[in-house]
Amino acid sequence: MRVHCVLQVFNGEVQSKQGTGSGFWGRIEMIADCWNRFVEVSSALLTPEIGALTAYIAWQQLKTAKDKLKLDLFERRFAVYDQMRQALYQVVSDARVTDETWKRIVRAEDEALLLFPDEVLERFKWIGEYAGKAVSHREERTGLPQGSKELGTSIRDHRWYISKLISETRG
Repeated sequence: MRVHCVLQVFNGEVQSKQGTGSGFWGRIEMIADCWNRFVEVSSALLTPEIGALTAYIAWQQLKTAKDKLKLDLFERRFAVYDQMRQALYQVVSDARVTDETWKRIVRAEDEALLLFPDEVLERFKWIGEYAGKAVSHREERTGLPQGSKELGTSIRDHRWYISKLISETRG
């Protein structure tokens, strides 16, 4: 009985080889030879597939890292935005700028420097400027005598800055 090994690839040619050994050990030798050739061909074919799979996994990891970076940036931006939003909500609800609100606005403005584009930074600076002016007019009033012209002007200016902050926040 002869063992036939089909499609042995050697030097780019497809060959067929028959086992001519006698008996059981001849067949085992032929099967081992066929197996060795199969392993050579399989390993040659698997190498590019493993490389492609590795490249795909690396691409997925890159994509995941970019998505995580976007999420982290969003979370940091949202925290700053929320801090500014809460401060402005306080201004709108109280119709005044307290020291704590002023500190929140300044803190949000500072944290926004590296997180937001220039147009958002300009808006944050505008809010900080008007809130600061409202605070300074409020503090000016404490030393002015009741009924004086300066007190009236300071109160009017303070109200104007607050109304500007409120109208810009709502509009």
